[in-house]
Amino acid sequence: MTLKMDSKAAIGAVSKGTLSERRRVRAAGRAWLNFCRADFLMKQDDINIEHVFSHKGTETAEQRGNDAADRIAKGHRRMGEGKQCHYFTDSEEQFVLQQMELNVQGNPRLFLKSMEQKQMFDLWKKRSATEQLFPTQILKQSKSVWMVNRARQR
Repeated sequence: MTLKMDSKAAIGAVSKGTLSERRRVRAAGRAWLNFCRADFLMKQDDINIEHVFSHKGTETAEQRGNDAADRIAKGHRRMGEGKQCHYFTDSEEQFVLQQMELNVQGNPRLFLKSMEQKQMFDLWKKRSATEQLFPTQILKQSKSVWMVNRARQR
């Protein structure tokens, strides 16, 4: 079977094989990847994945198929808007990380680190000119504190 996908990120993710629990939970798009990963791994010798460029017209069969898949996905998304539905699939952890009532997608650790850096920068801006360090120094201090705490935990 040839599976044609328009997302290089999805191709890379599904092609990785078995993941540790930590990597699996932190993976973007984990719901559908976790749902199909076991079947894909079992059948991967019989599946060839090809990338199809999206939004490039409808001249070829691949482009028409991609366009049709996009229309179907948008239609189902619109049908679900405003409806109460079961959010989780059976193959994923049942938690949602939210910030200001918006769902955080992708790696929660990277999101939290970016929030930490933003807070540190906001604190830096409030300091007087004589107390201020440069933003790069703040990041170095943050990394230094993290390394010290990590060493203490061992």
